[in-house]
Amino acid sequence: MLSPTNQYVITVTPVTQPRLSAFGMGNDVRLVTTGMIGPDYSLLTSTNLQDWLLLVTTNPTLMPFTLTDTNQNDPQRFYRVELGP
Repeated sequence: MLSPTNQYVITVTPVTQPRLSAFGMGNDVRLVTTGMIGPDYSLLTSTNLQDWLLLVTTNPTLMPFTLTDTNQNDPQRFYRVELGP
């Protein structure tokens, strides 16, 4: 009796950590993010590094991409980027 035999090679590459850089432009903060294309990127902000607020989630098709935060009412703001599925 004959039966087919298939072999597959699966290569898993490590995830590239996103990088976030910021610069001011008038009253706006522009956040430039670089990383892998494919996963969702969520931008979060905080004023105390404990309570985080989601600003936006996006799935960019080109890198780097820029997000703009126009809320300048806080004396200090912190930002972080999280990768999603």
